[in-house]
Amino acid sequence: MKKIIVVLGLFLGLTSCRFGDEILLPQGTYSVKKDMVDYSQLYFFFKTEDKDTLVDTNFNNMISTTNWVLSIDKRLPLHKVIPEVVKLQIKKQKKNAHGGKEQTEMYFSYSDSLGENLAFLPFKSVEYAQKKYHSSAYVKKYPDFHMGFENVSIDVLKGNQVLVDGVLVTDAHPLEFIKDYLSFLSENKTVLVYLNFDDRLLFNDYIKFKLGMLSILNDSILLAPNEFIYDAIKLDKECDCLY
Repeated sequence: MKKIIVVLGLFLGLTSCRFGDEILLPQGTYSVKKDMVDYSQLYFFFKTEDKDTLVDTNFNNMISTTNWVLSIDKRLPLHKVIPEVVKLQIKKQKKNAHGGKEQTEMYFSYSDSLGENLAFLPFKSVEYAQKKYHSSAYVKKYPDFHMGFENVSIDVLKGNQVLVDGVLVTDAHPLEFIKDYLSFLSENKTVLVYLNFDDRLLFNDYIKFKLGMLSILNDSILLAPNEFIYDAIKLDKECDCLY
């Protein structure tokens, strides 16, 4: 079994297989999954060039029949990361469709700062929509399906501003507000939550928010598999979903 070395200190980082390179992993406060066997580790390194942030990938260890663990530097913005993640999702689907292990998964790795261990967040089933598409438009496009739910749209913008159904959350603890709000709505109807992310958001903030949302879910509060990663500046003005 392969081992991943976690460095504990001011930052919880991942020592890569390339000499001199280091990945600073996102941090969470609990482990969705702790143990991992039969996997290939794929690296997304943080690089800068002429003040531009770049993604430097190393997929040399990719084996189609294993689980894929993506170790992504927490300083990378979503608009650099998600397109590469989607490409890997497509590759994994094609490999599984041609005789691979059907149950192999894809995970993001992160550091559990409380448990002081490496942890893994599955994401193979997440469907990413990019650029100028928002969940409010998706809900309107499929009204028959969504009639059975209380549909809630949550946006996380650069600077970690959070909107719930287009309204800015001013509470000092947005996730606590969201938990109370969703619990109230779920008293009469199952709540289906759609997540929308400004593509300038850092990967660290994306993982933190996802983990926070997972802790809220129950039989009456569900998280939609569709996630919308958009360019907030170019988002269609007709959406009327950002303040």
